Amino acid sequence: MAVKSLASGLIRSVPISLINTNSVAMHFLNQGVPVVNAHNMMHELIGVYHFPRAPHYQPVIGWGNQFYHQRYNQELAIIVLVLSVGLFILLAVLSRKYMLKYTR
Repeated sequence: MAVKSLASGLIRSVPISLINTNSVAMHFLNQGVPVVNAHNMMHELIGVYHFPRAPHYQPVIGWGNQFYHQRYNQELAIIVLVLSVGLFILLAVLSRKYMLKYTR
């Protein structure tokens, strides 16, 4: 038994050959809602809108622009870390040296 399907494109009425079929498209068509069936339209869309075709080769996994990783400048990161820690220690020492004493 061959499986019948809807024609590609905009469908406004239920085809007679598919009246007893139970599907989402048939449900909406029975209620008078038009259905768009995009089945097997890839080649038409590629030709009309000049979409790229699938490559004839299997792309290498992990290769390409989306896998490019930018590296940070490690020397600059170390210098900034040392300066930040040094500034933190200097502020801690100065705050203890000039601590104000509150009296009641």
